[in-house]
This record gives sequence, C-alpha cells and structure tokens, in this order.
Amino acid sequence: MSILLELISSLFVGFIFEFIAYVTGALILFAASLGSLRYPFHSYSQFKALKEKSHKGFITPSIIGFLFYVLLIILIAWLN
Repeated sequence: MSILLELISSLFVGFIFEFIAYVTGALILFAASLGSLRYPFHSYSQFKALKEKSHKGFITPSIIGFLFYVLLIILIAWLN
C-alpha cells in the first residue's frame, strides 16, 4: 500500500514540475524570440487534458524550461 501511495505522489509531483517547466520554457521562448514564437499558455486542467492526447507541442518548451532550472541550480551552486 505504501509503495502505491509513493508512486502516485511522485507521479503527481512530476506532472506538476513538468507543467511549471512548460510554462517557464514557453515564456523564455516568447521573450527570446521577441514575440515571434508563441506557445499557448494553458491552465493546469487544460494542460493535463492536452498532454494525454498529444506530446507534439509540449516538447520544446518543456526542454527549455528544464534546462533553465538546471542552469539556475548550477549557477547557485557555483556562486556559493
């Protein structure tokens, strides 16, 4: 029972982090391209529904968002 609870909670946390990474990546791409690249901003429920259907439009902003947070963690570690 505890293994199942741990699995469900880790999937939920992973999905929340993926949503945050997607939104961050979409904002970075929008700012870096000076508005020429526009990825739609969805609410969490819309993101969850669209993510189950297709992964096409979610890969690039998600990767950019993950890289942003990785570089932020590296920068913080390097400055300390």
